[in-house]
Amino acid sequence: MTIPPVRQKLAAATAACLFLLGATVGCDKGSDDVQTRNADDVAREVQQYADQVVTIIGDTKLTNGVVDTSPCEGKRGETDGDIRTTYGIYQLPVSDHAAAIGRLRQAWNAAGWRITDDRTVGQRGEGVLAAEAPNGGLNASITSTTPPTHVKLSIYSACYQTAKAG
Repeated sequence: MTIPPVRQKLAAATAACLFLLGATVGCDKGSDDVQTRNADDVAREVQQYADQVVTIIGDTKLTNGVVDTSPCEGKRGETDGDIRTTYGIYQLPVSDHAAAIGRLRQAWNAAGWRITDDRTVGQRGEGVLAAEAPNGGLNASITSTTPPTHVKLSIYSACYQTAKAG
C-alpha cells in the first residue's frame, strides 16, 4: 500500500509537532498547577478552537486533521502517563497565506493572546504565527506549507492530569 504524499507530510508534521511539544510543553508533576481534566473534554476544546480558526480565516476548511494526546515532559525530563497534553494538527487550504495569517494575528491580539512567534519565511507571504491563550489553556500556531498550498494549524492544550474513571 502506498501512502499518499499529503498523508506522508501530515505524518512528518505530526512527528515534528510532538517533538516540539516535548520541548516546549513542560509541566512539573509535583506542581499544583496541573489541573485534573477529562481527556474527551480537552479534545473537544481543541477541536472547537480549530473550528473557530476556520471561521476567523474564512473561505477554508479543516483537512487531514488528527486530535490525540501525548505525555507531558516534566522540568527534569520525566514523564507520567497520567499527565498529558492534547494536540490537534490540521491542514487548511488557503491561497493567500499572508492574509490568512494576518486575520489570525488580528483576532489573537484582539482576544488577548500572547504572540510567541511571528515571522515571514518565504517569498510569497508564507509565514509562521504562534500564540498562547490568555488563560494559558491553549497554544496554537499556523505555519505555511511548502509548496504554499496549505497552512498547518497546530493546537495543543496545557498539561493536565487525566481524570480517573469511577
